[in-house]
Amino acid sequence: MTFSNSFHVPPNRIDFSSVFLKFSPLNQAAVMATLILILIIYALAIIWARRQDRLDVLKWGVTPLADNFFSDNYFYVIKVITGIRPGAGTRSRVGFVIAGEDMDTGRFELPYIRIWHDNSGGGKHSGWYLSRIEVQDVQRNETFV
Repeated sequence: MTFSNSFHVPPNRIDFSSVFLKFSPLNQAAVMATLILILIIYALAIIWARRQDRLDVLKWGVTPLADNFFSDNYFYVIKVITGIRPGAGTRSRVGFVIAGEDMDTGRFELPYIRIWHDNSGGGKHSGWYLSRIEVQDVQRNETFV
């Protein structure tokens, strides 16, 4: 069964010349000031967010260790993943040693995030919540967690 109707209501036309006449200059100024304020707040939020993105790129980038040598012929990439909870970071001194079948790397310290710690951070900064560490052997393209 099909139903139909021939009754059509056309939309009302808007006469913008009369619409703006109904606003007083005070109302127009308030509307414009509100729009400009929202635009300024939006622009400042974009600038702040972009700066935060740039800081994140620095934090997530690869940082070579200070005691790396150009003569080194074996390389590892170490990813340190802290847990997502308040106070997960530490200011304590932390280091690492990678041991293999034949030898170990010796003791190294990471410049920003570290792997063993001595609880010297003091107070709430002495502990650390470490989620996991991933060590990638660049030559063999193997990853160990």
